[in-house]
Amino acid sequence: MVSGLPFHGTLRWLPPEDGGLRSPFPSDHWCRPAWIEPGDLRLTASLVIENIVPNERVSSNVTAWWLAWENLSEEEWTVRPGDVLAVTEGPKVVAYLTVEAVD
Repeated sequence: MVSGLPFHGTLRWLPPEDGGLRSPFPSDHWCRPAWIEPGDLRLTASLVIENIVPNERVSSNVTAWWLAWENLSEEEWTVRPGDVLAVTEGPKVVAYLTVEAVD
């Protein structure tokens, strides 16, 4: 099974004209479907993200982990430094999380 250890990195919201949220994200945490790039909507898992800087386009010190990680396969869901995760709202990507460290 994939480890439930948290990983850390930088979250970048897409601008609205590129499919991002219409208004800045107002909270410091979020749980949304995501995938490890390159991927697509057919293979997503719930991602918990904390330490988001509310109302900012970039949060450089977020912590994230897969929700219900014990149900995910290690081969498909192991996160490594340098990986980029696409975070979705409905069917569209609204943010990217670049992984910098894994605990």
